[in-house]
Amino acid sequence: MLRNHASLAYWCGGNEITPPDDIMAAMKDSLLPALDGTRYFFDYSNSDSMSYNTIGGNGDGPYGIQRPEIFWEHRTFPFNSEVGSVGVGDYSSLERFLPAASLVPPGKPLDSVWQYHKYIGYDEHLQPYGKVKDLEDWATKAQLVNYDQYRALMEGFSAHMWDWYTGVIIWKTQNPWTAMRGQMYDYYRIPTPACTACVKAVNRCTSCTTR
Repeated sequence: MLRNHASLAYWCGGNEITPPDDIMAAMKDSLLPALDGTRYFFDYSNSDSMSYNTIGGNGDGPYGIQRPEIFWEHRTFPFNSEVGSVGVGDYSSLERFLPAASLVPPGKPLDSVWQYHKYIGYDEHLQPYGKVKDLEDWATKAQLVNYDQYRALMEGFSAHMWDWYTGVIIWKTQNPWTAMRGQMYDYYRIPTPACTACVKAVNRCTSCTTR
C-alpha cells in the first residue's frame, strides 16, 4: 500500500520499541526484500544505526523551549528522530477548550487544567515582548516565541546538515487532542507560527545552499 509513496524515505519496525522477534525476522528477511528492496529498514525509531552519537549515545529531543542559539551551538544526534518545542495555540483556540476559570495566563503553581493539557512553560521567554496584560495578550506573545523557536530549530539543524546531521524529524505536526505541546496546527486545525517558521527556515536554507 505504501511502497510507491513519493514521501516514503525508509521503513521502521516500531516507535521507540522493537517488534516481537518473529515479526522482526519476517520483515527483515522476507517481506521487505521481496516487496521493496530500495529502502533501508531500521529496527526502531532510536536505532543505533540511525541515531548513534559517540559523544552521548543515541536518542532524541530536546522538547522544551530553548534559547534560539542552542540549535546552532549544541550538537545532538546524527539523525534526530524526534525534536520539538512549545506549541500553545492562539487565543481563539484556547478559549474553545479552557473553562472560564482557567482563561488567565499560566502561573506558578500551574493550574491543574493547564497541566492536564500538557503545558510546558514559556517563562522568561515572553519577557522581551513586554509585560503580559491578560490571556489574549499572553497568547499573542506566545505565538512570537513559537515562531522564533521553530525557525531557530530548523535553521540550526539545516546549518549543520551533512556535518553534524543527516536528518531531523520534528515532533509533531499536530495534536490529536487539545494539548499544548509541539504542534504546527492544533486540534481545531488552526495553523501555529511553527508551520510558517519551518517553511521560512527551509526556504531560506535552500536558497543559501543554491547560491
